[in-house]
Amino acid sequence: MEGAKQRGQKGFRTELAGHLFKYTAAISYRKLKRRITNTHVSKPYIKALQKVGEMGIPSLPESQNFGLPVATNTKPDVLLLKFIRDVHKDLHTKTPKLLALTTDIPSVSFPIYNNTICAEIHELLLELLSRYEQAVVDLYALSTGERPNNYASKFYRILVPLHTFGYGLLKLARSQTFQLHMEHIGPLLDRVQQYNIDPFQSGVPEGSQLEPEGEELEVEAELQSVLSLNEDKEGTQKTPAKSYIGWLRLTVAHFDAIEIVMNYVMSDKFTHNYIAVTNLVSPLSSKALYPWDKLLKNEQYFPTTDPLDPSSSTTNDDILNFLQEIMPKATKAKKLSSAAQAASEAWKDGQPQQAYKKMNEIMNLGDEDVKEIAKSVRTQLNSWPRSNGDVITKGIKDLHKRLHPLPPGNHFFSSLEKLEFRGALHCEICLASLVDMATKPGTSTSNYADVLSKLEVIIHSVIPFLPNPYLVCYANSLLDE
Repeated sequence: MEGAKQRGQKGFRTELAGHLFKYTAAISYRKLKRRITNTHVSKPYIKALQKVGEMGIPSLPESQNFGLPVATNTKPDVLLLKFIRDVHKDLHTKTPKLLALTTDIPSVSFPIYNNTICAEIHELLLELLSRYEQAVVDLYALSTGERPNNYASKFYRILVPLHTFGYGLLKLARSQTFQLHMEHIGPLLDRVQQYNIDPFQSGVPEGSQLEPEGEELEVEAELQSVLSLNEDKEGTQKTPAKSYIGWLRLTVAHFDAIEIVMNYVMSDKFTHNYIAVTNLVSPLSSKALYPWDKLLKNEQYFPTTDPLDPSSSTTNDDILNFLQEIMPKATKAKKLSSAAQAASEAWKDGQPQQAYKKMNEIMNLGDEDVKEIAKSVRTQLNSWPRSNGDVITKGIKDLHKRLHPLPPGNHFFSSLEKLEFRGALHCEICLASLVDMATKPGTSTSNYADVLSKLEVIIHSVIPFLPNPYLVCYANSLLDE
Protein backbone atom coordinates (compact mmCIF):
# COMPACT_ATOMS: atom_id res chain seq x y z
CA MET A 1 0.00 0.00 0.00
CA GLU A 2 1.38 3.36 -0.95
CA GLY A 3 1.91 5.98 1.72
CA ALA A 4 3.66 9.32 1.27
CA LYS A 5 3.33 9.42 -2.52
CA GLN A 6 -0.44 9.16 -2.68
CA ARG A 7 -1.70 10.29 0.70
CA GLY A 8 -2.41 13.76 -0.63
CA GLN A 9 -4.68 12.44 -3.39
CA LYS A 10 -8.42 12.89 -2.89
CA GLY A 11 -10.15 9.78 -1.63
CA PHE A 12 -6.92 7.90 -0.94
CA ARG A 13 -7.43 7.78 2.82
CA THR A 14 -11.00 6.52 2.45
CA GLU A 15 -9.96 3.85 -0.04
CA LEU A 16 -7.05 2.68 2.10
CA ALA A 17 -9.22 2.55 5.22
CA GLY A 18 -11.84 0.55 3.34
CA HIS A 19 -9.30 -2.04 2.23
CA LEU A 20 -7.88 -2.38 5.74
CA PHE A 21 -11.35 -2.60 7.25
CA LYS A 22 -12.42 -5.41 4.95
CA TYR A 23 -9.11 -7.20 5.45
CA THR A 24 -9.47 -7.06 9.23
CA ALA A 25 -13.05 -8.34 9.07
CA ALA A 26 -12.11 -11.17 6.71
CA ILE A 27 -9.27 -12.30 8.99
CA SER A 28 -11.05 -11.86 12.33
CA TYR A 29 -14.67 -12.80 11.57
CA ARG A 30 -14.62 -15.71 14.03
CA LYS A 31 -13.67 -13.49 16.94
CA LEU A 32 -16.04 -10.73 15.77
CA LYS A 33 -18.92 -13.22 15.87
CA ARG A 34 -17.95 -14.58 19.28
CA ARG A 35 -17.97 -11.08 20.74
CA ILE A 36 -21.21 -9.72 19.28
CA THR A 37 -23.20 -12.95 19.83
CA ASN A 38 -21.87 -13.83 23.29
CA THR A 39 -24.88 -15.22 25.21
CA HIS A 40 -23.83 -14.15 28.67
CA VAL A 41 -22.52 -10.61 28.11
CA SER A 42 -23.30 -9.10 24.70
CA LYS A 43 -26.84 -10.43 24.36
CA PRO A 44 -27.98 -9.03 27.74
CA TYR A 45 -26.51 -5.65 26.81
CA ILE A 46 -28.29 -5.63 23.44
CA LYS A 47 -31.55 -6.85 24.97
CA ALA A 48 -31.37 -4.14 27.63
CA LEU A 49 -30.89 -1.48 24.96
CA GLN A 50 -33.87 -2.87 23.04
CA LYS A 51 -36.03 -2.77 26.18
CA VAL A 52 -35.05 0.85 26.79
CA GLY A 53 -36.13 1.62 23.23
CA GLU A 54 -39.50 -0.03 23.89
CA MET A 55 -39.95 1.97 27.10
CA GLY A 56 -39.30 5.20 25.18
CA ILE A 57 -36.49 7.73 25.56
CA PRO A 58 -37.51 10.44 28.06
CA SER A 59 -37.10 14.14 27.41
CA LEU A 60 -34.15 16.05 28.77
CA PRO A 61 -33.30 19.74 29.09
CA GLU A 62 -31.67 21.19 25.99
CA SER A 63 -28.58 22.29 27.92
CA GLN A 64 -28.03 19.11 29.94
CA ASN A 65 -24.60 17.50 29.56
CA PHE A 66 -24.54 15.35 32.73
CA GLY A 67 -21.50 17.15 34.09
CA LEU A 68 -19.26 15.87 31.28
CA PRO A 69 -16.69 18.36 30.02
CA VAL A 70 -17.27 19.75 26.55
CA ALA A 71 -15.13 17.63 24.23
CA THR A 72 -12.13 19.49 22.85
CA ASN A 73 -11.78 16.83 20.14
CA THR A 74 -14.92 17.03 18.02
CA LYS A 75 -13.52 14.87 15.23
CA PRO A 76 -15.33 11.65 16.34
CA ASP A 77 -18.68 13.47 16.28
CA VAL A 78 -17.86 15.06 12.92
CA LEU A 79 -17.06 11.61 11.49
CA LEU A 80 -20.32 10.28 12.94
CA LEU A 81 -22.28 13.00 11.14
CA LYS A 82 -20.41 12.30 7.90
CA PHE A 83 -21.25 8.61 8.24
CA ILE A 84 -24.95 9.44 8.64
CA ARG A 85 -24.78 11.77 5.65
CA ASP A 86 -23.13 9.17 3.44
CA VAL A 87 -25.22 6.08 4.32
CA HIS A 88 -28.62 7.43 5.40
CA LYS A 89 -30.25 6.06 2.24
CA ASP A 90 -29.12 2.54 3.22
CA LEU A 91 -30.52 2.81 6.76
CA HIS A 92 -34.00 1.69 7.78
CA THR A 93 -33.92 4.19 10.66
CA LYS A 94 -35.06 7.68 9.70
CA THR A 95 -32.92 10.39 11.28
CA PRO A 96 -34.20 13.72 9.92
CA LYS A 97 -32.88 15.78 12.85
CA LEU A 98 -29.40 14.27 12.59
CA LEU A 99 -29.46 14.47 8.82
CA ALA A 100 -30.28 18.18 9.00
CA LEU A 101 -27.02 18.74 10.91
CA THR A 102 -25.01 17.19 8.07
CA THR A 103 -25.93 19.85 5.53
CA ASP A 104 -23.31 22.25 6.93
CA ILE A 105 -21.05 20.28 9.28
CA PRO A 106 -18.35 22.99 9.68
CA SER A 107 -20.91 25.32 11.27
CA VAL A 108 -22.33 22.73 13.70
CA SER A 109 -21.99 23.61 17.37
CA PHE A 110 -20.85 20.69 19.54
CA PRO A 111 -21.95 18.81 21.55
CA ILE A 112 -24.93 18.02 19.34
CA TYR A 113 -26.76 15.76 21.80
CA ASN A 114 -30.08 17.24 22.89
CA ASN A 115 -33.77 16.46 23.27
CA THR A 116 -34.40 16.56 19.52
CA ILE A 117 -31.99 13.79 18.53
CA CYS A 118 -31.80 11.45 21.55
CA ALA A 119 -34.47 9.07 20.20
CA GLU A 120 -32.85 9.06 16.74
CA ILE A 121 -29.45 8.18 18.24
CA HIS A 122 -30.96 5.23 20.10
CA GLU A 123 -32.74 3.86 17.04
CA LEU A 124 -29.56 4.30 15.00
CA LEU A 125 -27.58 2.39 17.64
CA LEU A 126 -30.03 -0.52 17.61
CA GLU A 127 -30.04 -0.76 13.82
CA LEU A 128 -26.25 -0.64 13.55
CA LEU A 129 -25.92 -3.39 16.17
CA SER A 130 -28.53 -5.58 14.47
CA ARG A 131 -27.20 -5.24 10.94
CA TYR A 132 -23.56 -5.54 12.00
CA GLU A 133 -24.35 -8.73 13.91
CA GLN A 134 -26.27 -10.14 10.95
CA ALA A 135 -23.36 -9.44 8.59
CA VAL A 136 -20.87 -11.09 10.95
CA VAL A 137 -23.12 -14.16 11.38
CA ASP A 138 -23.63 -14.42 7.60
CA LEU A 139 -19.89 -14.21 6.97
CA TYR A 140 -19.22 -16.90 9.56
CA ALA A 141 -21.92 -19.20 8.12
CA LEU A 142 -20.58 -18.79 4.59
CA SER A 143 -16.96 -19.40 5.63
CA THR A 144 -17.57 -22.42 7.85
CA GLY A 145 -20.15 -24.20 5.70
CA GLU A 146 -19.87 -25.95 2.34
CA ARG A 147 -18.42 -23.41 -0.05
CA PRO A 148 -20.47 -22.60 -3.17
CA ASN A 149 -18.92 -22.01 -6.58
CA ASN A 150 -19.39 -18.25 -6.27
CA TYR A 151 -17.90 -18.21 -2.76
CA ALA A 152 -15.52 -15.28 -3.42
CA SER A 153 -18.21 -12.95 -4.73
CA LYS A 154 -20.61 -13.84 -1.90
CA PHE A 155 -17.84 -13.34 0.65
CA TYR A 156 -17.13 -9.87 -0.67
CA ARG A 157 -20.82 -8.92 -0.85
CA ILE A 158 -21.17 -9.69 2.86
CA LEU A 159 -18.02 -7.71 3.67
CA VAL A 160 -19.61 -4.54 2.26
CA PRO A 161 -22.41 -4.22 4.88
CA LEU A 162 -20.06 -5.51 7.60
CA HIS A 163 -17.69 -2.69 6.70
CA THR A 164 -20.50 -0.12 6.60
CA PHE A 165 -22.19 -0.96 9.88
CA GLY A 166 -19.00 -1.87 11.73
CA TYR A 167 -17.55 1.49 10.75
CA GLY A 168 -20.71 3.21 11.93
CA LEU A 169 -20.53 1.49 15.33
CA LEU A 170 -16.87 2.45 15.65
CA LYS A 171 -17.62 6.12 15.01
CA LEU A 172 -20.64 6.07 17.31
CA ALA A 173 -18.71 4.36 20.13
CA ARG A 174 -16.00 7.04 20.04
CA SER A 175 -18.30 10.06 19.94
CA GLN A 176 -19.28 12.27 22.84
CA THR A 177 -22.82 12.01 21.47
CA PHE A 178 -22.88 8.33 22.43
CA GLN A 179 -21.39 9.05 25.87
CA LEU A 180 -24.08 11.63 26.58
CA HIS A 181 -26.80 9.29 25.36
CA MET A 182 -25.66 6.46 27.61
CA GLU A 183 -25.53 8.84 30.59
CA HIS A 184 -29.06 9.98 29.71
CA ILE A 185 -30.57 6.47 29.59
CA GLY A 186 -28.53 5.14 32.54
CA PRO A 187 -31.54 5.19 34.91
CA LEU A 188 -33.57 3.26 32.33
CA LEU A 189 -30.83 0.65 32.06
CA ASP A 190 -31.22 0.12 35.80
CA ARG A 191 -34.96 -0.37 35.38
CA VAL A 192 -34.55 -3.21 32.89
CA GLN A 193 -33.92 -5.41 35.92
CA GLN A 194 -37.69 -5.97 35.92
CA TYR A 195 -37.23 -7.81 32.63
CA ASN A 196 -34.86 -10.30 34.30
CA ILE A 197 -31.86 -8.76 32.60
CA ASP A 198 -28.66 -8.18 34.54
CA PRO A 199 -26.03 -6.71 32.19
CA PHE A 200 -23.55 -6.24 35.04
CA GLN A 201 -23.23 -9.93 35.88
CA SER A 202 -22.52 -12.84 33.61
CA GLY A 203 -25.58 -14.83 34.66
CA VAL A 204 -28.81 -15.52 32.77
CA PRO A 205 -32.44 -15.12 33.88
CA GLU A 206 -33.42 -17.22 36.88
CA GLY A 207 -34.70 -20.62 35.85
CA SER A 208 -32.67 -20.73 32.65
CA GLN A 209 -30.49 -23.77 32.09
CA LEU A 210 -28.00 -21.96 29.89
CA GLU A 211 -24.44 -22.13 31.15
CA PRO A 212 -21.32 -20.83 29.39
CA GLU A 213 -19.08 -23.58 28.08
CA GLY A 214 -15.85 -23.81 26.09
CA GLU A 215 -15.25 -20.85 23.77
CA GLU A 216 -18.36 -19.08 25.07
CA LEU A 217 -16.88 -18.98 28.56
CA GLU A 218 -13.53 -17.78 27.21
CA VAL A 219 -15.23 -14.82 25.53
CA GLU A 220 -17.25 -14.09 28.67
CA ALA A 221 -14.11 -13.98 30.79
CA GLU A 222 -12.47 -11.75 28.17
CA LEU A 223 -15.37 -9.31 28.06
CA GLN A 224 -15.76 -9.23 31.84
CA SER A 225 -12.03 -8.55 32.21
CA VAL A 226 -12.26 -5.48 30.00
CA LEU A 227 -15.46 -4.26 31.62
CA SER A 228 -13.83 -4.61 35.03
CA LEU A 229 -11.51 -1.77 33.98
CA ASN A 230 -14.55 0.50 34.28
CA GLU A 231 -14.14 1.08 37.98
CA ASP A 232 -13.26 4.05 40.07
CA LYS A 233 -9.90 4.33 41.80
CA GLU A 234 -11.58 3.27 45.01
CA GLY A 235 -12.71 0.04 43.34
CA THR A 236 -16.42 0.85 43.17
CA GLN A 237 -18.31 0.10 39.98
CA LYS A 238 -18.97 3.07 37.77
CA THR A 239 -22.31 3.91 36.18
CA PRO A 240 -24.11 1.61 33.72
CA ALA A 241 -23.18 4.12 31.01
CA LYS A 242 -19.46 3.41 31.50
CA SER A 243 -20.02 -0.34 31.17
CA TYR A 244 -22.05 0.01 27.97
CA ILE A 245 -19.50 2.38 26.44
CA GLY A 246 -16.69 -0.05 27.29
CA TRP A 247 -18.66 -2.99 25.89
CA LEU A 248 -19.40 -1.31 22.54
CA ARG A 249 -15.80 -0.19 22.11
CA LEU A 250 -14.60 -3.71 22.84
CA THR A 251 -17.10 -5.16 20.37
CA VAL A 252 -15.48 -3.23 17.51
CA ALA A 253 -11.98 -3.06 19.03
CA HIS A 254 -10.46 -4.99 16.11
CA PHE A 255 -11.07 -1.99 13.88
CA ASP A 256 -9.12 0.34 16.16
CA ALA A 257 -5.98 -1.14 14.60
CA ILE A 258 -7.03 0.42 11.28
CA GLU A 259 -7.07 3.89 12.81
CA ILE A 260 -3.64 3.32 14.34
CA VAL A 261 -2.14 2.30 11.00
CA MET A 262 -3.95 5.05 9.13
CA ASN A 263 -2.84 7.82 11.50
CA TYR A 264 0.75 6.64 11.24
CA VAL A 265 0.85 6.24 7.47
CA MET A 266 -0.96 9.51 6.80
CA SER A 267 1.20 11.55 9.20
CA ASP A 268 4.15 13.68 8.17
CA LYS A 269 6.41 11.41 10.22
CA PHE A 270 5.90 8.62 7.70
CA THR A 271 8.36 9.35 4.89
CA HIS A 272 8.32 6.00 3.09
CA ASN A 273 6.58 5.29 -0.19
CA TYR A 274 5.14 1.90 0.71
CA ILE A 275 4.05 -0.15 3.70
CA ALA A 276 3.37 -3.85 4.03
CA VAL A 277 0.66 -5.35 6.21
CA THR A 278 1.25 -8.88 7.40
CA ASN A 279 -1.12 -10.96 9.47
CA LEU A 280 0.68 -12.75 12.32
CA VAL A 281 -1.04 -16.12 12.47
CA SER A 282 -0.99 -18.05 15.71
CA PRO A 283 0.56 -21.52 15.54
CA LEU A 284 -1.75 -24.50 15.12
CA SER A 285 -3.15 -25.66 18.40
CA SER A 286 -4.58 -28.78 19.87
CA LYS A 287 -8.33 -29.35 19.70
CA ALA A 288 -8.25 -30.62 23.28
CA LEU A 289 -9.71 -28.52 26.05
CA TYR A 290 -7.56 -28.18 29.17
CA PRO A 291 -8.87 -27.30 32.63
CA TRP A 292 -6.94 -24.26 33.79
CA ASP A 293 -5.32 -26.03 36.74
CA LYS A 294 -3.93 -28.84 34.54
CA LEU A 295 -2.78 -26.32 31.96
CA LEU A 296 -0.82 -24.42 34.60
CA LYS A 297 0.93 -27.63 35.66
CA ASN A 298 2.03 -28.37 32.10
CA GLU A 299 5.67 -27.30 31.76
CA GLN A 300 5.31 -27.40 27.98
CA TYR A 301 3.25 -24.20 28.15
CA PHE A 302 4.51 -22.45 31.27
CA PRO A 303 8.07 -22.09 32.60
CA THR A 304 8.59 -23.33 36.13
CA THR A 305 10.62 -20.25 37.09
CA ASP A 306 10.82 -16.62 35.98
CA PRO A 307 13.54 -16.54 33.22
CA LEU A 308 14.16 -12.83 33.84
CA ASP A 309 14.40 -13.10 37.62
CA PRO A 310 16.10 -16.33 38.72
CA SER A 311 16.02 -15.11 42.32
CA SER A 312 12.21 -15.06 42.37
CA SER A 313 10.79 -17.43 44.96
CA THR A 314 7.30 -17.61 43.42
CA THR A 315 6.68 -20.96 41.73
CA ASN A 316 3.90 -22.35 39.58
CA ASP A 317 2.73 -24.34 42.57
CA ASP A 318 2.43 -21.13 44.59
CA ILE A 319 0.30 -19.55 41.88
CA LEU A 320 -1.79 -22.69 41.53
CA ASN A 321 -2.36 -22.96 45.28
CA PHE A 322 -3.44 -19.33 45.43
CA LEU A 323 -5.93 -19.74 42.57
CA GLN A 324 -7.30 -22.99 43.97
CA GLU A 325 -7.84 -21.29 47.32
CA ILE A 326 -9.42 -18.12 45.99
CA MET A 327 -11.67 -19.74 43.35
CA PRO A 328 -14.24 -21.37 45.71
CA LYS A 329 -14.35 -18.17 47.79
CA ALA A 330 -15.06 -16.10 44.67
CA THR A 331 -17.70 -18.58 43.53
CA LYS A 332 -19.39 -18.42 46.92
CA ALA A 333 -19.30 -14.61 46.87
CA LYS A 334 -20.90 -14.62 43.42
CA LYS A 335 -23.73 -16.89 44.61
CA LEU A 336 -24.30 -14.72 47.67
CA SER A 337 -24.38 -11.58 45.53
CA SER A 338 -26.84 -13.11 43.05
CA ALA A 339 -29.11 -14.29 45.87
CA ALA A 340 -29.07 -10.86 47.56
CA GLN A 341 -29.90 -9.15 44.26
CA ALA A 342 -32.72 -11.61 43.53
CA ALA A 343 -34.14 -11.20 47.07
CA SER A 344 -34.13 -7.42 46.69
CA GLU A 345 -35.94 -7.59 43.35
CA ALA A 346 -38.46 -10.14 44.65
CA TRP A 347 -39.33 -8.01 47.69
CA LYS A 348 -39.72 -4.89 45.54
CA ASP A 349 -42.00 -6.81 43.15
CA GLY A 350 -44.22 -8.05 45.98
CA GLN A 351 -43.01 -11.67 45.93
CA PRO A 352 -42.20 -12.48 49.58
CA GLN A 353 -42.09 -16.24 48.92
CA GLN A 354 -39.29 -15.78 46.37
CA ALA A 355 -37.45 -13.50 48.79
CA TYR A 356 -37.84 -16.19 51.50
CA LYS A 357 -36.23 -18.79 49.19
CA LYS A 358 -33.30 -16.47 48.56
CA MET A 359 -32.80 -15.99 52.30
CA ASN A 360 -32.59 -19.80 52.57
CA GLU A 361 -29.94 -19.86 49.85
CA ILE A 362 -27.88 -17.21 51.65
CA MET A 363 -28.10 -19.10 54.94
CA ASN A 364 -27.18 -22.42 53.32
CA LEU A 365 -24.02 -20.86 51.90
CA GLY A 366 -22.90 -20.41 55.51
CA ASP A 367 -21.31 -16.98 55.40
CA GLU A 368 -20.86 -15.93 59.02
CA ASP A 369 -20.84 -12.20 58.19
CA VAL A 370 -24.42 -12.19 56.90
CA LYS A 371 -25.92 -15.41 58.26
CA GLU A 372 -27.62 -13.75 61.23
CA ILE A 373 -29.10 -10.96 59.10
CA ALA A 374 -30.47 -13.49 56.61
CA LYS A 375 -31.90 -15.58 59.46
CA SER A 376 -33.68 -12.55 60.95
CA VAL A 377 -35.14 -11.53 57.57
CA ARG A 378 -36.23 -15.09 56.87
CA THR A 379 -38.06 -15.24 60.21
CA GLN A 380 -39.92 -12.05 59.38
CA LEU A 381 -40.76 -13.29 55.87
CA ASN A 382 -42.01 -16.58 57.26
CA SER A 383 -44.76 -14.76 59.20
CA TRP A 384 -45.56 -12.24 56.48
CA PRO A 385 -47.93 -10.32 56.26
CA ARG A 386 -48.23 -10.29 60.03
CA SER A 387 -44.59 -9.23 60.41
CA ASN A 388 -43.01 -5.78 60.15
CA GLY A 389 -42.40 -4.84 56.50
CA ASP A 390 -39.97 -2.05 57.42
CA VAL A 391 -37.75 -4.54 59.26
CA ILE A 392 -37.72 -6.82 56.21
CA THR A 393 -36.90 -3.92 53.89
CA LYS A 394 -34.05 -2.74 56.10
CA GLY A 395 -32.61 -6.26 56.42
CA ILE A 396 -32.73 -6.93 52.68
CA LYS A 397 -31.16 -3.54 51.94
CA ASP A 398 -28.38 -4.30 54.44
CA LEU A 399 -27.69 -7.68 52.80
CA HIS A 400 -27.73 -6.13 49.35
CA LYS A 401 -25.31 -3.40 50.40
CA ARG A 402 -22.88 -5.94 51.86
CA LEU A 403 -23.02 -8.46 49.01
CA HIS A 404 -23.78 -6.54 45.79
CA PRO A 405 -22.18 -5.54 43.51
CA LEU A 406 -19.15 -7.78 43.52
CA PRO A 407 -15.63 -6.39 43.10
CA PRO A 408 -14.79 -6.66 39.37
CA GLY A 409 -11.89 -9.06 39.98
CA ASN A 410 -14.29 -11.57 41.53
CA HIS A 411 -15.78 -12.29 38.11
CA PHE A 412 -12.44 -13.57 36.88
CA PHE A 413 -11.72 -15.81 39.86
CA SER A 414 -15.24 -17.27 39.93
CA SER A 415 -15.06 -17.98 36.18
CA LEU A 416 -12.18 -20.40 36.86
CA GLU A 417 -14.66 -22.89 38.29
CA LYS A 418 -15.62 -24.21 34.84
CA LEU A 419 -13.04 -22.51 32.66
CA GLU A 420 -11.25 -24.56 30.01
CA PHE A 421 -8.86 -23.28 27.35
CA ARG A 422 -7.65 -24.19 23.94
CA GLY A 423 -5.37 -22.36 21.58
CA ALA A 424 -2.21 -20.28 21.50
CA LEU A 425 -1.20 -16.90 22.88
CA HIS A 426 -2.05 -13.89 20.75
CA CYS A 427 0.87 -11.91 19.39
CA GLU A 428 -0.38 -8.78 21.18
CA ILE A 429 0.20 -10.44 24.53
CA CYS A 430 3.78 -11.30 23.62
CA LEU A 431 4.40 -7.76 22.39
CA ALA A 432 2.89 -6.24 25.51
CA SER A 433 5.08 -8.41 27.69
CA LEU A 434 8.16 -7.30 25.73
CA VAL A 435 7.22 -3.67 26.25
CA ASP A 436 6.86 -4.29 29.97
CA MET A 437 10.18 -6.10 30.21
CA ALA A 438 12.09 -3.61 28.10
CA THR A 439 10.98 -0.69 30.23
CA LYS A 440 12.06 -2.31 33.49
CA PRO A 441 15.63 -2.89 34.63
CA GLY A 442 16.61 -6.54 34.19
CA THR A 443 19.32 -8.66 35.69
CA SER A 444 22.69 -8.37 34.06
CA THR A 445 22.87 -12.13 33.69
CA SER A 446 19.61 -12.38 31.77
CA ASN A 447 19.88 -14.13 28.41
CA TYR A 448 17.42 -11.59 27.04
CA ALA A 449 19.14 -8.44 28.30
CA ASP A 450 20.98 -7.79 25.02
CA VAL A 451 17.89 -8.36 22.90
CA LEU A 452 15.67 -6.25 25.12
CA SER A 453 18.11 -3.36 25.13
CA LYS A 454 17.74 -3.17 21.34
CA LEU A 455 13.99 -2.78 21.72
CA GLU A 456 14.29 0.67 23.28
CA VAL A 457 14.56 2.48 19.95
CA ILE A 458 11.56 0.55 18.58
CA ILE A 459 9.50 1.20 21.70
CA HIS A 460 10.07 4.96 21.67
CA SER A 461 9.18 5.20 17.98
CA VAL A 462 6.22 2.82 17.92
CA ILE A 463 4.51 3.04 21.32
CA PRO A 464 3.03 6.54 20.67
CA PHE A 465 1.01 4.96 17.85
CA LEU A 466 -0.20 1.97 19.88
CA PRO A 467 -3.03 1.76 22.39
CA ASN A 468 -2.23 0.98 26.00
CA PRO A 469 -0.55 -2.47 25.84
CA TYR A 470 -2.37 -3.65 28.95
CA LEU A 471 -5.69 -2.66 27.43
CA VAL A 472 -4.72 -4.66 24.35
CA CYS A 473 -4.08 -7.63 26.63
CA TYR A 474 -7.58 -7.35 28.04
CA ALA A 475 -9.29 -6.45 24.78
CA ASN A 476 -8.01 -9.49 22.92
CA SER A 477 -8.63 -13.01 24.11
CA LEU A 478 -5.57 -14.63 25.64
CA LEU A 479 -6.33 -17.86 23.86
CA ASP A 480 -7.82 -18.44 20.46
CA GLU A 481 -7.92 -21.07 17.72
